[in-house]
Amino acid sequence: MKLRSKYHLILLCLATFCALDVEAQFMDAKAANEHFKHRNYTHAIPIYRKLLQKQKFNVEFNHNIAICYLNSNIDKTKAIPYLKRVLGQPKFDKEAYYDLAKAYQFAHSFNEAIEFFEIYDSISGG
Repeated sequence: MKLRSKYHLILLCLATFCALDVEAQFMDAKAANEHFKHRNYTHAIPIYRKLLQKQKFNVEFNHNIAICYLNSNIDKTKAIPYLKRVLGQPKFDKEAYYDLAKAYQFAHSFNEAIEFFEIYDSISGG
């Protein structure tokens, strides 16, 4: 009987820990999105980075952190890996092509910038 109650206690502790972790992630995502919405990009970046440690391929978080880098005084080329990760997903906002083109432009990678501006132009009907 004691072994069974210890087992239940361990399961209860694990379930509580998991629930708290999910709630913390939700609160972090809410805070990051609030900063993003209010264009407080430098405050949103560390929160998105923390969220991406657990959800590396989350399209929204990757795109948003890239936009934060592009709109801050931080190295704008840091947006590139996040945008490349976005483009590697099956569904994403097509503005990511334009954003990646801008990031390549800031990196002085003009051939890549032109390539992604042209892709964006062709899919946006421009």
